[in-house]
Amino acid sequence: MPPDEHHAEEASAVVYRTPPVIEAVIGTQISPRLSQRDVERVRDRLKKRYPSIQVNNSMRIDVAASGVASVSLDATGYVLRSADAARFAIIQKDGWSAGLSAPYPGWNDLKKEFIEAFGIIHRIIESRPITRIGCRYTNRIDIPSEIFTKHTMNELFSISANTPNNQDYAYTGTAMNTQFKHLPTGASVIINFGNLLPLLIGFDSVNLDIDVSFNNMNEINKNNVLERVEVLRGVQNSVFEQSISGIVRGLIR
Repeated sequence: MPPDEHHAEEASAVVYRTPPVIEAVIGTQISPRLSQRDVERVRDRLKKRYPSIQVNNSMRIDVAASGVASVSLDATGYVLRSADAARFAIIQKDGWSAGLSAPYPGWNDLKKEFIEAFGIIHRIIESRPITRIGCRYTNRIDIPSEIFTKHTMNELFSISANTPNNQDYAYTGTAMNTQFKHLPTGASVIINFGNLLPLLIGFDSVNLDIDVSFNNMNEINKNNVLERVEVLRGVQNSVFEQSISGIVRGLIR
């Protein structure tokens, strides 16, 4: 997550006028799971804030002894969006999320979105502990193609793959998943990184998707959850800054 004007201490020197964030989400998992009726109650409470509702279905196929197959769709959750599609919430039996779509306005707006949704949902799920809290940022970084002709992916990003050191091979693209721990906080980090189809002529696009989370929690207190969210924000900033080079930073500032 690129830091905004209210950035975390770990990345306080960097400010981005137009962060390359295409989606930012804060999400939870809870236990025990919600019943379908509770999921619908949460949906109904949220729909005033998010009037556009999309049903997530799972498909079930049953084959009788006669060989006749029947197909049924079961609602597993809902994606709700604001009228302008800039804000959204996701509710499922095992948890819920709140987030923002591009253009990303900043951390304060994302945190406010999470708190507003939390206040609505908490009336229904307050007896269920949160077992995981996560903060995920999907960044799309568009880099002029001429930069790629002058620099390797390893020179542009610290998270990258190498081809075998042999003239028989030529680099054509990256698609990778990296997982590690942030030792100072104990947060888990998952990075999905790789090339994307470019949207702009004369540019190459790179996906830098960073998911930072605390797992194996058993937390009911809302204030404690929000404190964990602030810690995740700092880890997000730190991972993002350490993943890009000065060349990339100069392009997106």
